[in-house]
Amino acid sequence: STPSTPAPVEAEVVEVGAGRPEDVSRVAARLRGAIVLATPSGATLDEVIYNFYRTPALANELKAAGAAALLIASDKQNTMLYTAPVDFNTSGRLAPLPSLNIAREDVGLLQRLAAGRQKPRVRLDVQNKIGGAFESTNVIGEIVGRERPDEIIVVGAHLDSNDLGPGALDNAAGSGAVMEAARAIKALGLQPRRTIRFVLFMGEEEGMLGSLAYVRRHQDEMDRTVAAIIMDVGAGRPLGWFSMGRTDLDEQLRELMKPLAHLGVSVIEHAAFAATDNAPFMAEGVPNLILLQDESSYFPVHHTIADTTDKVVPRDYAAAVATVTATAYAIADQANRFGRRMTAAEVKKMAAETKVDEQWRAAGIWK
Repeated sequence: STPSTPAPVEAEVVEVGAGRPEDVSRVAARLRGAIVLATPSGATLDEVIYNFYRTPALANELKAAGAAALLIASDKQNTMLYTAPVDFNTSGRLAPLPSLNIAREDVGLLQRLAAGRQKPRVRLDVQNKIGGAFESTNVIGEIVGRERPDEIIVVGAHLDSNDLGPGALDNAAGSGAVMEAARAIKALGLQPRRTIRFVLFMGEEEGMLGSLAYVRRHQDEMDRTVAAIIMDVGAGRPLGWFSMGRTDLDEQLRELMKPLAHLGVSVIEHAAFAATDNAPFMAEGVPNLILLQDESSYFPVHHTIADTTDKVVPRDYAAAVATVTATAYAIADQANRFGRRMTAAEVKKMAAETKVDEQWRAAGIWK
């Protein structure tokens, strides 16, 4: 999502640390005409999400300050590049200035030169060709409920991957889990009280396009959508659930996790974030869960060329799939409805308290 340089550009490199607002302010007087180097950390989920929504603002600030280009340091090892849209947004717009990822080893070289009182310079010649718009399609199947077929549990994951990444963990693992959940329930001849709808969303990496389109198209079903269960944190062993700012679900989640205790499933994490396909459901007040997993094998290769199938540990992945399947079926089959849809006022309050409203606006979910 980077524009080309109008011609080759050579300039002094100016560091802005992690690229936070205070980092930019510190060197504001040196930015005009410079090639700017930002070194954000992406070692944790919180940091990755912050970077998703900070990077477009950083690029706009640098453009306004007259910078020539932005280099974003990869947080990965062994010269691996990290790739993601500069602007994680439904608009499809390009970054405001040429923006490139750079290997951490090359960052180290530039920093050593600067520490030796040299002024490193970089020459960039970016020629990027952007294709036209095209359509992609969500893939949907369902097992219709036997008693309350109009009440729906969505079990979803995104089918697309990102740029360089083959996408084994992000997110073939999630898509495979959705398909296996459907296969297992069907093979066992089970028909839950409520409908389970299995959805493979497209365009998540560009800004949750598939899930946004789904929610808009199925707006009249939101009151009847009991829960949205999403898997998008790799193939690691299951630990519990992200409840996305919902403390009112705790009691029911604890009951749902009891049969899965032997798998180590016991944690409820209340953090709320808009970085995958749960976000459009969260904005509608629908109870939405993301499987909480061991991330130790995920973030070292997240959005890189090393996101390959050898990173999947079958035993851990099987436990994650079993957790998603069992939880989805239990929610669909239990006598009482799982949670409730929050009112617009409640959603607004929760979003402000968790600051997820800022992410929704940045992503184009909220105006």
